[in-house]
Amino acid sequence: MSDGAILTTPAGRPLQLPQTVEFLYDHGPSTLAELPSHGLSIEDRICDVRRFYVRTSHRGAEKTAGHVKGVYYILGVHDERDVVAAFLRANPQLADRPTESLVRLFERDGGVSEAVAREAVEGYEAGPDSSSSSRTRSSHRRARRQ
Repeated sequence: MSDGAILTTPAGRPLQLPQTVEFLYDHGPSTLAELPSHGLSIEDRICDVRRFYVRTSHRGAEKTAGHVKGVYYILGVHDERDVVAAFLRANPQLADRPTESLVRLFERDGGVSEAVAREAVEGYEAGPDSSSSSRTRSSHRRARRQ
């Protein structure tokens, strides 16, 4: 943790967070290729690391060319809009889909609300300046200090 905060166990001993968790705290939602490990450990899962992923080929009409990459995040730390936005950045081939199709896809498979999905998709379409990643980074750094 780069901000110097030290988490402790109930007994007062310093708590060593898994490398993946530290990385996600510092860098926000990320693809597997960006993580310092090659998968999730039991410790990562205990620390609420999750993968956001949607299947894009339920029906022939919805098939998307290419492999879809999942995005890893910490449940309760990373904002859903930022997770969906990171997923879109990791899968630029999805940008060819109509907004309504993406919103339905994220609602159905990603488990996010229509409002969150729409905001993330429209923010992605508007360009990188509309990203809320700086908001998320500062909010989860505050969460780590508490």
